[in-house]
Amino acid sequence: MPFEMRMAAAAGLVVLGCATAFPAHTTERSAFGGRVGATFNLTAYGAVGDNATDNTAAFKKAISAVESAGGGTLVVPAGTFRTGPFNLTSHMTLFLDAGATIFGPTLEQLGPGPAFSMWPVVDALPSYGQGRDHVGPRRTAFIGGVGLTDITVTSSPDSWGTIDGFGQPWWACHCGKEDGLLGGCSGDWYSMYPCEGGAETVTRGHLIEFMHSTDIEISNLYLRNSPFWTVHPFDCQHVTIRNIDIWAPAHSPNTDGVDPDSSSDVLIENFSYHGGDDVIAIKSGWDCFGYEYNHSTRDVVIRNVTAIYSEAAGTAIGSEMSGGMSNITISDCDFTQTQTGLDIKYSEFRGGYVTGIHYKNIIMGNQGRAALTVNSNYGSKNPSCPNEDKPVPCPVSDITYENIIQAPGTTVKAFIDFEGLPSNTIMNVNIKGLNLKGEDSVKCSLVEGTYSDCDACSKCAGLTPA
Repeated sequence: MPFEMRMAAAAGLVVLGCATAFPAHTTERSAFGGRVGATFNLTAYGAVGDNATDNTAAFKKAISAVESAGGGTLVVPAGTFRTGPFNLTSHMTLFLDAGATIFGPTLEQLGPGPAFSMWPVVDALPSYGQGRDHVGPRRTAFIGGVGLTDITVTSSPDSWGTIDGFGQPWWACHCGKEDGLLGGCSGDWYSMYPCEGGAETVTRGHLIEFMHSTDIEISNLYLRNSPFWTVHPFDCQHVTIRNIDIWAPAHSPNTDGVDPDSSSDVLIENFSYHGGDDVIAIKSGWDCFGYEYNHSTRDVVIRNVTAIYSEAAGTAIGSEMSGGMSNITISDCDFTQTQTGLDIKYSEFRGGYVTGIHYKNIIMGNQGRAALTVNSNYGSKNPSCPNEDKPVPCPVSDITYENIIQAPGTTVKAFIDFEGLPSNTIMNVNIKGLNLKGEDSVKCSLVEGTYSDCDACSKCAGLTPA
């Protein structure tokens, strides 16, 4: 049914051919996602989906109308709607109709880099104490919200919409003129989008970020070209992320897929990824600010995730994990074409803890590093911590790997790379079925645990047959 007809049906209006007039909102259950309440049409607030008009003001007006109504559904119709960043409100569905794209601003609207004058700067996260790449504040997210309840960003299960952050100018200012690869960079970005104002000085924003919020759903979407991490729930509860396809080019810096951070009761499922960093990176704060903020990430379920291409991990726990990690299950995933399959990464300066991590039914292949990694010597120290050189204990325990198998026709550079801290041996590792082929490289130190159905595990000092 065409957009106008569905709007009219939702409003209880009579449809006369194609010449239906419909109000800016209705008061019935929405035909776009099913939320009870008013339905709002973005174009009624002056938006034009011509891939040129700056629709930032229209988005903000429409969201203000949703807020005034006590919640509702904002429908983005077919078209390409250029916009700067905006925040949602509580009890709201942002629904992208078939053929709809929310696209970052044009180069002219964005302004010269690295100033990017239309893009606001916001406070650093309390558990980081600074931007992730630079001391001081950071950029806001493309689509975000703080202190919200009951938010959905979605489209039809049969006709996904697209959110494209137009990250290329941001990558250019981050990477500079470097040729080849450096920290996930390629000098090609600068050649295409010259950053004539100098080097980046403020950390880039995420594509979607909700903070201090609860009851969040992000589903049925193509998410493209995030300037930084793609989906970042920070200090959120009851988060569902499902049926999404994330894509960024190879060598696009820090374009992580989904990064739950100091959050709990998180479900991530039915998701594919192509990009320049971790498919999923689970976090809980950075060094002293993280363990002072002390909000762990816990009760996370990840399932049915496919890596098309990643220059980092299938699932990374850390390296920013100073608030702690517990009760995380990753199952039924295909992490072929990742550099490091399953990665727990931290350092003697991180603090926090990792416990109760369960991996099951994971397909591996073509790993450029190890398939299973616990690396206690990873990550830069937070320069904003007053005692950044002070080691902090970080216990890591109760890690289970079950039925880790290999994709046909692939190889693995290394099987296992476990390295604990002198202050904290990795405890109670349990490997039940590791069936991989490759260089048969195994490195183990300061680890204790058991194994079965794992020929390579006999070479790991500290692991004994179950």
